[in-house]
Amino acid sequence: MDDQALEQPAAVAPRTGLIKRWQNIPLYARIVIALVLGVITGLLLGGNAASLAVPGKLVLRLLGALAPALILAAIVHTFMTTQLGGPLAARLPRLLLLNTLVAITVGLTVANIIQPGQGAGLTPPPPHQENTKSTNPLALFLENVPKSLLGPLGDDGKVIGVIFVAVAFGMALRKERERPIMTMGHLVELFLEVLIKILHWIIAVVPLAVFGIVASIIGTEGFAQFRALGIFVLRARNKMTS
Repeated sequence: MDDQALEQPAAVAPRTGLIKRWQNIPLYARIVIALVLGVITGLLLGGNAASLAVPGKLVLRLLGALAPALILAAIVHTFMTTQLGGPLAARLPRLLLLNTLVAITVGLTVANIIQPGQGAGLTPPPPHQENTKSTNPLALFLENVPKSLLGPLGDDGKVIGVIFVAVAFGMALRKERERPIMTMGHLVELFLEVLIKILHWIIAVVPLAVFGIVASIIGTEGFAQFRALGIFVLRARNKMTS
């Protein structure tokens, strides 16, 4: 019995050490590794790799659901904690308007003059059509992932979506249950910290999403999409340097 008890930590230690070493690798390096493994897996599995795109779609859905709330919390927290007295208060609206105009100008200039997508063979997506309910368990699971944090709470919300949001916030708030909330500023700060913590969890699985999407594309479409992307990048680079 004692020998078995001593062998269990030894069996768990290498697995824990492997996960720790993986987490110590920079995120960009993990994404590159996932990209290479995705290409190899796509070539080996072929059309059978189509289902591997589900993790990537799930990560994109989660990021899309988290982004609006994160932006809202960050802006509210900034305005509540920044001193806006004197000339700064008068300059802020002008700076916001100037940044918006510059962004619009740059976007329109790149799209109409540089035209980086020309010659890349990119086709516009088909018009949105209402699809019938799928019987694929993975597709049904993805449909129940909330598109926004408040979406599941609406009239058309799904119970599974509410559970997703509740579990995410419950896990993120476990260590904060004894934290005192004295002011509205403390509440906004806590909300922002929770969103950032959830964002870190999602970012941690981005390499898995990259692996799945790349494997799915390579297995079902080959290198055509990557060839088009390469032409897109090279054309944009040549236009901007010429």
